[in-house]
Amino acid sequence: MNKVRRIKRHSLVVRFVHWSVAVSTFLLIFSGLGQLPIYKRYMVDKIPGLSWSSDFSITLTLHYVAAIWLVFAAIFHIVYHSLRREFALLPRRGDFKESFIIIKSMFGFCEEPPCEKYLAEQRLAYAFIAFSLLLLIVTGFIKVIKNFSGITFSDAVLNWATHLHNLGMVMIVIGIIAHLAAFILKANRPLLPSMFTGYVDADYVRKRHSLWCEQLQKKTSTGASRQGLTLERAVRLVAGSFIFAGLVVDALWWLPWFVGFMLLVSALTGFCPAETLLRQFGHQSQQEKVKV
Repeated sequence: MNKVRRIKRHSLVVRFVHWSVAVSTFLLIFSGLGQLPIYKRYMVDKIPGLSWSSDFSITLTLHYVAAIWLVFAAIFHIVYHSLRREFALLPRRGDFKESFIIIKSMFGFCEEPPCEKYLAEQRLAYAFIAFSLLLLIVTGFIKVIKNFSGITFSDAVLNWATHLHNLGMVMIVIGIIAHLAAFILKANRPLLPSMFTGYVDADYVRKRHSLWCEQLQKKTSTGASRQGLTLERAVRLVAGSFIFAGLVVDALWWLPWFVGFMLLVSALTGFCPAETLLRQFGHQSQQEKVKV
């Protein structure tokens, strides 16, 4: 029997969400800074291809589009992993202490403890970045909703929203720098390709993630497997999350909101009220027509 050389660490869905958050966050930072006059002041708009960067209307539109993308990815991430009961990235008691031991071991001061799929510091980093993004999303909603007719906030609320939004940007920049700096350490480098290919070297897993390796072996021996979402339900989940994310632009779009809600319900439960209603009027699905 051939020895397994690679182990799947990240599914296509996980990688899709990761890069959606990464790209949308970068666009948010770039377009957010573009709302200030710094690109024109420091002649960034003179760089070939970036002449648009000092145009307020363009950077504002880009900021909204990136915000929709980020909110969609956040909603999809929460719903998808909650549905599958996958909570391995959530912080646990003792993560700070274990992170300190792991960091010491990287510099040769002690032995690294057995680890699961995610290291303790990865769980803490996830919590930090998630909180930073949540702060950006909540304060961003306030900054958008204040422009709707009939909705007003006090100056104190708007000032706090602005300051916290800026703080969230600083925090996410720090988180990104720390996230990328972690790969400077040799022990972390084998994990980098998995965010592109989804796979990590099996020997690396056996050596550094022995607890995760044991879990995988146990699942293999017992034949346990997690049923994935069907393609149809996954498409509905993506579409529903995206429409929900579109509410950041106009919360009064009640019809898209209803469609998004129907898609999410059908994705999570397999039951679609709208489809059931259509059946009452004699509608048949393609599968039913084939059977007939």
